[in-house]
Amino acid sequence: MSVHPQPEAWEHALSAFVREWRDRPGVDGAILGGSRAWGTADEFSDVDVWIVMANRVRWRERGLRRIGGYTIEYFANPARMYPKYFAQAFGENVRSNARVFAYGRVLWDRRGAVARLQRWAGRARRRSFARPNRLTVETLD
Repeated sequence: MSVHPQPEAWEHALSAFVREWRDRPGVDGAILGGSRAWGTADEFSDVDVWIVMANRVRWRERGLRRIGGYTIEYFANPARMYPKYFAQAFGENVRSNARVFAYGRVLWDRRGAVARLQRWAGRARRRSFARPNRLTVETLD
């Protein structure tokens, strides 16, 4: 017995979630990341959505929603915050945040903010990490 009733049902859950955000004031776009975007999801995979809000928005939100038997994990931030998150992760030798935007599936992009973030993330993904110093190498052993 499958955990989820239909192979394509997760997209219905995603559509229901997106409807709740698409017409909100200050919301410019969204991108699907994670295993659902890469095509590597299994029956236990959640649905990862990054919501891009206008820079004038002064709040952020992160949460989990359960829709149609699927867990949707979402991150809603003003566009100006994403490059900061990418840079912070990059400083920790992590590219996964930038990967979401560089290779994720655009759900909608009202004013071009998602496209700008995709270009920025693509450049960030091509950068080399700093060589670790001796102390870092010792602590990783």
